[in-house]
Amino acid sequence: MSNKLWESTPDVSPGDLPDPNVYRRYRVGSRGLTHKIMDVTLGKAAVQAAARALGMMGRGNAIVFDNEDDTSVLMDCALYEYKIKGKNAVQQYQQEIGGETEIERELLAAMAASSTSLFRVESVSRKTYSVSLSDLVNEGHTITLMDLYFSQDVDSDYLLFFRPITLENFSMTSGIAFIFPKHLESELLKRWRGSQSRGVRRRRRRALPTFLRRYATFFKLSKRKGVEVMYQDVDRINGG
Repeated sequence: MSNKLWESTPDVSPGDLPDPNVYRRYRVGSRGLTHKIMDVTLGKAAVQAAARALGMMGRGNAIVFDNEDDTSVLMDCALYEYKIKGKNAVQQYQQEIGGETEIERELLAAMAASSTSLFRVESVSRKTYSVSLSDLVNEGHTITLMDLYFSQDVDSDYLLFFRPITLENFSMTSGIAFIFPKHLESELLKRWRGSQSRGVRRRRRRALPTFLRRYATFFKLSKRKGVEVMYQDVDRINGG
């Protein structure tokens, strides 16, 4: 079985990248679509399972956040990493409801096929709002990330853990990314591989599913060793 988690973006030249306004339309569309999925197919069990894995569950099943941005992390984890009969909330929505517009259908296909990975920043183009990344898990694969925030603030000194939503000519994040200093590359790769091997060893016990455990591992690492990220509304970035 292949360990490839997503289809890499074809080699993209700066001239092939979409206008930032096109990116904004997809980003705004993904935000609206995510709210629809949360309303229709995201259940309480998924949110509670994600909260427990992330260490956010307090007394009496109350969910406790360190800061406002943790709510976005919780929802991202619950939407993608908790599965019922092999399907997460996004995949259930795609199967049961589907997209209402062409953009929603494109986004749903990309979101349903997405999974997290660990990336090294190779180069940044602030002019085209793009970041060229190498996948450290699926060696040999590259990705062109378009992001109005990261393209202005990150450089080759960083690693990113996130879920690429891969469209025709570019990829974008699911809205969440954990950023780490580059010198942690060996440690993070060891953690990645360890999360997978533990899943194999503990398969017969009541252990967290591999993807949910991995997401929680990197979230907790980001709290201790990562670079603080402030999630911004795309409409407020660069006068958007």
